[in-house]
Amino acid sequence: AREAAAALPGNAEVQDALGRAQLAANDPGQAVATYKALSVAQPTNPAWQMRLGEALLSNKDVEGSKAALRRALEIRPDFTAAQRALVGVAVAEKKHADGLAIARDMQKKNPKDPLGFSLEGDVHASQRNWDGAIAAYRSAFGLAKGNDTLVRLHTMLRAGGKRADADKMAADWLRQRACRRRAAW
Repeated sequence: AREAAAALPGNAEVQDALGRAQLAANDPGQAVATYKALSVAQPTNPAWQMRLGEALLSNKDVEGSKAALRRALEIRPDFTAAQRALVGVAVAEKKHADGLAIARDMQKKNPKDPLGFSLEGDVHASQRNWDGAIAAYRSAFGLAKGNDTLVRLHTMLRAGGKRADADKMAADWLRQRACRRRAAW
């Protein structure tokens, strides 16, 4: 990656590959330098701020990471990867109110997108607030019946002592899937 970056210093894709390789090689300091250079070279690309935030977090610079993620959102307010990362940082810092605020803001701006509800569920789950997590995941599942959300909802139902509800939900899901497969034949 270093050789390619030296040969093609203006190529953002090569520089990004170098930064990812530096992170994978547990060299976050070099990755920070790489992504800082990319974010200066292309200041309107939120992806570089996002990657810089990841590198800074790996380098244990939490405040710098949050600042980079916020800059990514200034560039593109609907950049869900940066929103998700900020919620993750808030949970890691045990600043659950901050994570909930981000998730709920996402819900207000995009009420038909399940991601904000799913992130709210993640925050509640990190606090072992099973009822809050269940409600949020139910909302997410109601918007998009994805397998990941189903698994999270099922897990929270079981963790919250609602094993019968979890088992019924799983059985209903399997039954619906079986009916769809038969109908497709």
